[in-house]
Amino acid sequence: MGQLSDTITIIIAVYGAVLATMGFGLSLVLGINELQKQLPKIKVKLTSGSLIDRDGKSSEPLIIFEAYNNSQFSVEITGCGWLALNRERYQFIKPYLLKLPYTLEPHRKIETYFCCRWFRDLPYKEKIIGIFFVDDSGNQWNLKINKKQLQQWENAQSKGYLIEWNKNSQEFYRRDD
Repeated sequence: MGQLSDTITIIIAVYGAVLATMGFGLSLVLGINELQKQLPKIKVKLTSGSLIDRDGKSSEPLIIFEAYNNSQFSVEITGCGWLALNRERYQFIKPYLLKLPYTLEPHRKIETYFCCRWFRDLPYKEKIIGIFFVDDSGNQWNLKINKKQLQQWENAQSKGYLIEWNKNSQEFYRRDD
C-alpha cells in the first residue's frame, strides 16, 4: 500500500508542478501582451503625389511622408526625415505643412511633403535607405525605401508651381513660373 501511496503522491506533485508552470507561462505571456499595448504604435507610409489649389493647378511632384497612430493613446511626434546608411538620420528642421512637435491622436495621421526636385538636389541622396518619424521618448519608426522608388523621384518632372524656401522669413512659399 505504501508504494501505491507514494506513486499517487508523485503523480499529484508532478500534476501540480505542470499546472503551476503552465499558469506562470500564461501569466508571463499575458503580462508581456499588456505591456506591448502600452507602447506607441506608429505606422509609417510613403506615397507620391502633388497638391492642388482652388483653381485646379497642381504643384510639382511631391514625396508624401505619413505617420498613422495605431495606439490607444496620443503620441507626441517630434521629428521626421531621411534614414541613411549606418543608421544616420537627416532630420527635417521645418517639415513642409507640418508644425512639430505635433500631438498625434489615436487613429489619426499626419503628413509632410518633400519635393522631388529637392530630393534630386540632396548631396547625400545616394545614402538614403528610408524615412523615419520619432517621438518625444526617443521611439523611432522607420520605413525602408526601395531603389525603384528612389529612381522614380530622381526622374520626376517638375510640372506645376514650385514650392520654395525663403531664407529670410524662414517660410515656404509658392512660385508660379
